[in-house]
Order: sequence, then structure tokens, then C-alpha cells
Amino acid sequence: MVVYPYAREDFGVELGYTEKSRTFHSYQGNPSSGFKPVEGKFDWMIRMTVRNKLEPLVFIDADEISGINYLHNDDGTADGFYTFQRGGAIAGFKNQGYKTLQDVFIYGKVEGDWFAGKPTFRVFLLDHDLRVITSVQREYSVLTEIPHWANVDFPDVGLPGDFYILVEPVSRPEASLYLGFDTSGGGYPNHYGTVGAFWDWPLPVLQEKANWMIRVKVR
Repeated sequence: MVVYPYAREDFGVELGYTEKSRTFHSYQGNPSSGFKPVEGKFDWMIRMTVRNKLEPLVFIDADEISGINYLHNDDGTADGFYTFQRGGAIAGFKNQGYKTLQDVFIYGKVEGDWFAGKPTFRVFLLDHDLRVITSVQREYSVLTEIPHWANVDFPDVGLPGDFYILVEPVSRPEASLYLGFDTSGGGYPNHYGTVGAFWDWPLPVLQEKANWMIRVKVR
């Protein structure tokens, strides 16, 4: 931790120090010229808060993304999580006269060295024939190790008739993004695949029972 007081002769910030440390770990300098131990036996009085897990910056309740102008198939409670190195989760939506897709929300979590490596995933809007209308690339950091709803920050785009949202986690052994699913069934068909193709269903639950936890805001 480096603190720059930017002090001048007539004003400045004075940083406290203590001589009561048993082992001294304080330095002075700057990144361009380097750092060296402070002269004298004291430590700067600087403390910081650390944590083992990064909690979500914003919690979105499922009720906040339900009702008018929101489309979804899930019941709001995850029964499991799944990830893919190739392809991804495809959630289908029946368009009931809506003209614009305003946003996309996913429920999931990330694992591994996702914070340091800054891996990314992609979200696609596909038409009924699985052709790309548009897509965005986002960092894993929109999620954390704690499962929660995340806003993908999708741009406003015109909708065709029925459509699909494809989420490709692009998971790797060192970092993985897991999407939630429930087993309430009864929704528009959910699939596994990629742009232009459905692939064999990989989940350990029946395809007709599974709903990817992907929601959209429309108008």
C-alpha cells in the first residue's frame, strides 16, 4: 500500500507512525525511483481490510427482475450449476409482441483464479434460427464465488420473433464460470450448443425439466 501525501511547504497531510512494532516493514519512495526502508525504527500507521472471497457489489433479488417487461423460465431457485469449455447454455424465449431487448441477467458463480487472470465470457442474442443478432464480451468479475444474479449490461437491440440467449462461459481449468439451472420444467425449450447449432444435452437432469437461469428485460 502506497500513500502519497502530496505535501507542500505551506500545507500537507501528515501520516502517523509508531515505534512499537516488533518487526518493521515500512518503506519510503515511489514506483519510478524505487523504495527503501524508512530511516529509523518505525512503521507507518496504515491498515487495510482483506477478505478471502469477493462478495457481489450489488445483490439483485429475483423479484426485482420478474413481472412486467421481464421474461424468464426459471423459478428463481438454483437446483444446480454447470459450465462448459466449448459452447454454452441456450435459453429460448417466446416473444409476445416486444420490440426491444434492453438487458440480460444471469445467475451464476465463478471459481479458480478468475480475479487475477481477468478471463471473459460471451453473451449472444440469437434469432429463432440461431443466427447472431449481436453479442457482448464481459469479464468474469461481474460474478463472484458467491452465487448471485448479475446484470450483463447488454445494449438495447431490436428483437425478431422468438429468440434465444446464448451464454458461453469459455471455462478453463484455471478459471470457470458456472451457470445456475433449476428443474421446475415447463419453460420454453432450453438447450446446449453454440451459434447455429444445438448439441447433445450434457446435464445430469432431463432436458425438458431444466431451465437455465437467464432472464431478459424487454419492452
